[in-house]
Order: sequence, then C-alpha cells, then structure tokens
Amino acid sequence: MREPTRPATPPPSFLHAYQQTGAASEGLIRLSAEFDSAAFSPSLFEQCSLYCPDNIADSITKRQAEFFAGRWLASQALVQFGHQNFTVLADEKRCPLWPAGTVGSITHSDNQVRCAIGRASVYQTLGIDIQPSLSEAAAQKLQRRILSPSEVQLLASSALPFAVGVALSFSAKESVYKALYPIVKRYFGFACARLVATEACAQTLRFTIDDELSGLPGCPREVSVRYEYTQDFVYTEAALSR
Repeated sequence: MREPTRPATPPPSFLHAYQQTGAASEGLIRLSAEFDSAAFSPSLFEQCSLYCPDNIADSITKRQAEFFAGRWLASQALVQFGHQNFTVLADEKRCPLWPAGTVGSITHSDNQVRCAIGRASVYQTLGIDIQPSLSEAAAQKLQRRILSPSEVQLLASSALPFAVGVALSFSAKESVYKALYPIVKRYFGFACARLVATEACAQTLRFTIDDELSGLPGCPREVSVRYEYTQDFVYTEAALSR
C-alpha cells in the first residue's frame, strides 16, 4: 500500500500549499510548502517539539520561519521512514545530521521550502536547492562568476531561455555541492562541477566533476541533476543512486 501523502501532523497555520511526491516504499520522499514569515511565532518550536539552536533563536523572524519550515518538513518525511520525534541537529558546517539509514537535504528561498529524504540503501547522497528566477541583466552578471565560456555556449545553444539556464546552472551547482560535500568533506567552487549537457525531455543537467574531487573515494565522475522551474523560482535535485 502506498504511504499517505498527507502530513503526519497538521501543518502550522503559517505553512500552506503542502505537497508530497514519492513514498518511503520507493526510497525517496520529496516535500514542499510555502510559508508566511509574518504569521510565524517562535513559540512553534516548543509547541511542535522542534529543536531551535541558539544561532536561530537569536536570528530575525524570517530566518526562524524558514529554519522551522525546513525542519518541520523533514520531521514529516522521517516519520514515514520510521523515525518518530527525531531531532535533526547540524554538524560544525551547519549541515543537517540525518538518522542512520537515511540521507537528505533541505532548501528554502523567499517563501518556498523543500525537503528530500531518501533511504541510504538506495541513495548514496542527496542535494537539493531552490532559487528565485533571474532577470536577463542578473543572469548576465551571474554567468560571469559561475560559468566557463564553454558552459555559457552550451546554455546559449540549448532549448532553455538563457536567464533560466543560468539560474538552473547556479542552483544545480549548489545541489551538487550539497550532495558531494558529505563524501569529499571539503569546500569546492563552481568550476569543479562543469556543465556538459542539457536534456530538456528529461529535465536534467549533466555535470562532470574535476579530476581532483572525482579521484576521492566515493566521489563520482559525473552527476545528473533533475530540474524544474516556474516564472518565480528554479529547483534542482542531485540524487546519487547506489
């Protein structure tokens, strides 16, 4: 029987447009929601039994709201993997620490929040990212910082509108970083993941990882990143299967 797509507990009122795709039985759950920071109350951390670290408690309401929203989505997914009341802490780099047997990633931007949790026996690692859409002027400025001339040429010849392609490339490289960091345990820049193909039908961007990183144990030579986009945002997901 397919797992329910309703949250395990009703979402707080500042969260809306809750959606789930996938199921624990399939090895991957994706959750998304929108949130209204103006309607958020810090008391929700205690009411929902969610851990609030000191740096979040001392931050502005917007940061508290997005942190809570991501952790709340994660808790709903983890319940479906059999982890009741698990506290998602963070390491010294502020990366979430997932329970044994799972991998995951959280992202938020503006009023959007998403979480993906996978079964570790199926997925080696996960990285997701959401970003606001770019204007043409912003895309031209950003591409000089994150893309090589060959990557720019590839995007220009693709079916993607250029501003969308740049936004997706930026987001995808962030997703690749989130996915690979737990494996390589080191910082790496945008140039270490080079865009080599866009596949419109599959909504996928394909990247090669530079020799230094891909030579490390467990790091792949190539990563495919699934994407979607709307007028307002772009979303990318790097899910490395076993």
